[in-house]
Amino acid sequence: MEAALIGKYGQPEFQWMKTCHLYKRFCAQAGGGVACAIAASVNMVGVALISAFNLFRLYGNSNGGGKATTTTMAGGK
Repeated sequence: MEAALIGKYGQPEFQWMKTCHLYKRFCAQAGGGVACAIAASVNMVGVALISAFNLFRLYGNSNGGGKATTTTMAGGK
């Protein structure tokens, strides 16, 4: 956050220019990159939640079985 504020407003003590005025379209492209990164992170959390829900739905029953069935080796009835 500090680096973004220095890039936006400059640092008068060190005679740093505002980065937004030094490089054309820098702030818009950097903002777009940050927005895409946040959107990707939110989507990844959503995918992880769906995956965890499906995993615990299949294997999380208290009886220990879920959808799995048990068979005997002797082939008895």
